[in-house]
Amino acid sequence: MAAGIDPGEEKKTAKHVVKAAIRETLSEIADEYLGKLRAEQKAQATLDKAEWLLGMAKADFGSKPIRKISSGTVLLTLRKLEDKGNFETAKRLRSRVGAVFRFAIASGVADNDQTYVVRDALIRPKAKPRAAIIEPTRLGELLRAIDGATPTSLRVCPFLGCRAPR
Repeated sequence: MAAGIDPGEEKKTAKHVVKAAIRETLSEIADEYLGKLRAEQKAQATLDKAEWLLGMAKADFGSKPIRKISSGTVLLTLRKLEDKGNFETAKRLRSRVGAVFRFAIASGVADNDQTYVVRDALIRPKAKPRAAIIEPTRLGELLRAIDGATPTSLRVCPFLGCRAPR
């Protein structure tokens, strides 16, 4: 018992930490992460999207201990989405699973983020140009049309920079 530390107790604690870490599956950590998002009072749409994305990951490798998940395992799931042409979804899934890995690292359950390695392996979604009014006379026409609109909320939009719903 050097320096007031019981070696038997220290060994037992270390063994318990290792066992607990091995039992921590991606599903368990993802559920804790979602609980954190709820505690932060994220919007319901954000929570729904996170649950949907993480549901895909849970279906493929959620039962594995988070320390045992390789970047190849993550990439296989992302490739399934890419094969369907869902490049943006694959990108968002990688990002959300990465957030779970970083949450696990902060919690002391994982050592690294396996999604970081695969980020450049994904097909980047092609940007879609959006229509814009760039001619001053056309912008004036739009502003006059909005000003003549009945709902007051519509008349305030140009001043607040609101985006039109899709």
